[in-house]
This record gives sequence, structure tokens and C-alpha cells, in this order.
Amino acid sequence: MPPEPSASILAKKHSHKTQDGLPLQSVASLLGALGTLTRNTCAMRLKDDAVEDKAQKMPVPAKTEQKKKGKTEEPKFSVISDATPVQERALKLLGLYPVR
Repeated sequence: MPPEPSASILAKKHSHKTQDGLPLQSVASLLGALGTLTRNTCAMRLKDDAVEDKAQKMPVPAKTEQKKKGKTEEPKFSVISDATPVQERALKLLGLYPVR
């Protein structure tokens, strides 16, 4: 005779939510959700660093002009997107949160 499911398992099956109130996930859907967490690299440029392209009358990013002159690139920093509650819980369980 197979074992009877516990009350918590029956509650999860009925509500389709975890004890934390998060939606139940398959491994594939959880990996898909974790795949949307991003780290964006941003570059700063001061207005004074813009160089006007005389042919098009538009400012050219300083990076383009600096590369032509062999100068260094502008300062950069990373921004990590905010985790959804599902992502946050999964990363905490893996011991990877907060990611900063």
C-alpha cells in the first residue's frame, strides 16, 4: 500500500502555492525564472566629453572619440536587476543571495 501524502503536500496540490505563498515551480520553469535575472554594465559620460560630429550635427559618445585618440574608456559600473520573490527564495536556498 503506497504511503498517504502529508497535509502540507495536499495543501500545496490544492492551492498550487508553497508554504511561503509563492507559486509552485517545475525545475524547468524555475531555471527559466532564474535566467531573467540580469547584470547590466553601465558607462558614465559627462556632457563635456561629448564631441560634435560636424557631418551629422550630432554628439558622438566620448568613447568613440577616445578610441580614435587611443585614450582610456569611461568609468563603468554594474547594476543587478531586482530579483522577483521566486528568484529571491531560490537564490537564498542556494546560498547565493544577495548577489552584490
